[in-house]
Amino acid sequence: MKILLVDPIPAAGAAIAGSLRDAIRHETLHATSSDSALKVLEVQKDSIGIIVKFLDYGPEDGISFIQEVHEFSRIAAIRCPKVVLLTPGDLSASYESRFRSSGAECIVYGYPKQLRATVKRLMFESRCENGKSTIVVDRRGGIPQFYVLGPAT
Repeated sequence: MKILLVDPIPAAGAAIAGSLRDAIRHETLHATSSDSALKVLEVQKDSIGIIVKFLDYGPEDGISFIQEVHEFSRIAAIRCPKVVLLTPGDLSASYESRFRSSGAECIVYGYPKQLRATVKRLMFESRCENGKSTIVVDRRGGIPQFYVLGPAT
């Protein structure tokens, strides 16, 4: 699974992409605009699992980007990547709820630990959606019981 970082400032985007790559150990790509991000998505297809976008023009830019990604994924018949929007921190609660209802995570930029934790959580969720096994431990009895759950169970 690859991570696509969308940041209009090439040097900053490349630095954050490198930081994510080192922390998470997954390949990261960088795009400087929404249009170039969709072109990367077209080439990479299902290998892009998460898109991290910096909001540079306000909340409406984030809503339109989420819609573009969903529409492109539907037309191209590919799995829609998860979207993380990095906001300046002054969003109203209505925008944050609109982002979440569109299936995107919304965090304030400037907190690299929160970004890494969010991306790691989304990667885990994506792996579970893709049919990876989950191990459940039941400790209620005297002897722990282990159950392996697959995509069909």
